[in-house]
Amino acid sequence: MKIDAIERTLLAAIREKVLNPAAGRYLVVGVNQHLERQAAQAMDQRRRLEQQLEHIEAELANIEKAILAGVVTDTTTALLKDREAQRQSLRARLQALDGQRGKGRRRVDDALIANQLAKLDEVLNEDTEAANAFLRQHVKIRCTRATPTAPR
Repeated sequence: MKIDAIERTLLAAIREKVLNPAAGRYLVVGVNQHLERQAAQAMDQRRRLEQQLEHIEAELANIEKAILAGVVTDTTTALLKDREAQRQSLRARLQALDGQRGKGRRRVDDALIANQLAKLDEVLNEDTEAANAFLRQHVKIRCTRATPTAPR
C-alpha cells in the first residue's frame, strides 16, 4: 500500500473515529478529568508552599526575638537575609499560582469540544497535504506487509 493511500485512510479514520458525537463526549469527559487533576495538583502545591511560608515566618520571628535579645552575629545576619529571601520567593510563587488559577478553564462542555472538532475537520478538509505533512511529522507510519493468518 502506498504512503498516500495510508494517509488518506488515516484521515478517513480520524474523521470517522474522532470527528463524531460519541468521540466528542469521550473528549469532554477526558479533558474535564485532566483539568480536575491539574486543579488538584495546583491546590496541593499551594498547600505545600503555604506550609513552607508558615515555617519561614516562624523562623523569622525567632530570629527577630534573638536580635531583640541582643544576639546579633554574622550567623544571625546571614539567617535573617536567607529567610527573608525565602519568604519573598515563596510569596512570589504563591502569587504566580494565583495568577495561573484565573487564566485556565475549569471545565469544558459538549459545545466547546464540538466547536474545536469542527475546526479540526475544517483544517483537514481545507488542506489535505498540510494535514498529511503534519501526520508524517508527528505520527510515525510504518508500512509492513500483511501476513496471511493460518486457518483455524
